[in-house]
Amino acid sequence: MFSFLFFLKLGETSDYDKLHDMVKYLDLELHFGTQKSSLPAPEPLPHLETFKKKDVIEILSHKKAYNASILIAHLKLSPGSLHQVLMNMAADRLEAAHIKQLLLYAPDAEEVKKYEEYREDPSKLSEPDQFMLQMLSVPEYNTRLQSLLFKCSLQEKTEELRGAFDCIIKASMELKTSRKLAKILEVPRGTTRRDTAR
Repeated sequence: MFSFLFFLKLGETSDYDKLHDMVKYLDLELHFGTQKSSLPAPEPLPHLETFKKKDVIEILSHKKAYNASILIAHLKLSPGSLHQVLMNMAADRLEAAHIKQLLLYAPDAEEVKKYEEYREDPSKLSEPDQFMLQMLSVPEYNTRLQSLLFKCSLQEKTEELRGAFDCIIKASMELKTSRKLAKILEVPRGTTRRDTAR
């Protein structure tokens, strides 16, 4: 009942007429209608073409390039700085998660061959591709990343193993001093197999 009164009141005001005129002005049927209109479609504005990407060559797949772009932003290191980190094997400058992502988005053998063609003129490549090309100048790029990942995660893995090792030692000591286990394993003296078979 309330909503009906609201719309009646809306119809009485001049705002309703303004809203109705605005809907007519927008030509909603033209843009959102399901039937074909006799009016021609509006032409694209010429200034929008200036916003298109300039012609760049993309070697990485779109998904890989997108994820690499996000990773580059998260690293907060220039390609030159990252190159230096990898050459010095400085594990303190990179987190294990970033190293895993660098390994994940590293170019495969086919992409490496394509990158070789643009080593002289990397400006033709997209930003993620330029980044990857510069990373490929690090000798043994993948091996260095794997080594850095091992170096970063060694302490954590050692702690995990130490905890598991402590549990094993504790369980072994409990078994060694357990009287119940000794009773179970105790074989009465003087019994033979023939006596136990009865």
